[in-house]
Amino acid sequence: MWKLAKTICNLDNIYPYLMLFLLHVACSYHQRFKSIDVRLIEVLDGDTVKVRFKGKEEKIRLLYIDAPELGQLGGDSRKCQDIGKLSKNILEKLLSENLILYWRERDRYGRILGVLKNKVNINLQMINDGGAVIYWFAKFRNLEHKRLYFQSQDLAKKRKIGIWETSKFYDPYKYRKKIRKKASLRRQCSENHFL
Repeated sequence: MWKLAKTICNLDNIYPYLMLFLLHVACSYHQRFKSIDVRLIEVLDGDTVKVRFKGKEEKIRLLYIDAPELGQLGGDSRKCQDIGKLSKNILEKLLSENLILYWRERDRYGRILGVLKNKVNINLQMINDGGAVIYWFAKFRNLEHKRLYFQSQDLAKKRKIGIWETSKFYDPYKYRKKIRKKASLRRQCSENHFL
């Protein structure tokens, strides 16, 4: 046993084992995704849609991306617009009636987390077209996958398209956090009875 441990710990011998392990992790991650044909029912916002498959309706939250909330404003005093609506419009233009959904789990709200595809990867195209940003807590398959999303976002920023055309843009995650904090303060004030 000691001899085997000593052999594996030798740096010259560990490289093949490390490569096999990493390959196994990468492959098993991808294999955990299930694919299914779905029919689009409704676009709810820039990162959530309602689809039908196996006779029932499901909400799908697009993986890796985060879109502005409906009603979230961006821009300056000259041009202020609802960038949540802009994001939703970009998603609507990308989608077709019949799609392929790749998914593996649900979020805490019961929505399926997945990637939608027709001729293109819709999630990635939303980043590329300036319809969304990369979700802060996205768990990418590998470094190359992550790099692809970040390159697309950088390109959209440089081209100033979609949500990036507004001069002032508030990240959707920070925006939701700020809204929750305000709501919490309002709730605390209404619960306190001042004398």
